[in-house]
Amino acid sequence: MSFKSPLDIFVIEKIASGYFCLSFSFRGHGLKIPISIISAGVDVDFFKRGNAKRFREKYGIDGEFVLNTARLSPEKRPEFALRACRELGLKIVLTSKGPLKEKLRQKYPEAIFSITNISRGDLKDIYA
Repeated sequence: MSFKSPLDIFVIEKIASGYFCLSFSFRGHGLKIPISIISAGVDVDFFKRGNAKRFREKYGIDGEFVLNTARLSPEKRPEFALRACRELGLKIVLTSKGPLKEKLRQKYPEAIFSITNISRGDLKDIYA
């Protein structure tokens, strides 16, 4: 398997490997039933119709970036993504509000925090 970017490596190491490690852990504790990934119920077709160029032009964002739409609160651990992006040299765009926003904005000035109150149309463009 070849990786195309630091983001590919991040996803494989942090997300995909987490699922496999967890399933092996469950198996090690005697779980014998099949383990499956359950869809989060996202309307994939809605997001396929987005226009990434329109989003980038509207908000002045160029190049590759990591998108974080999670609320900026302790239970969502937004600093994990911010630290990872800083270490990997990736641009990150955060589109939410929350009690940690100002603290994180000061600690991670390279991150883009200015996109909030996103319309449904802009949302599909962001994910395009």
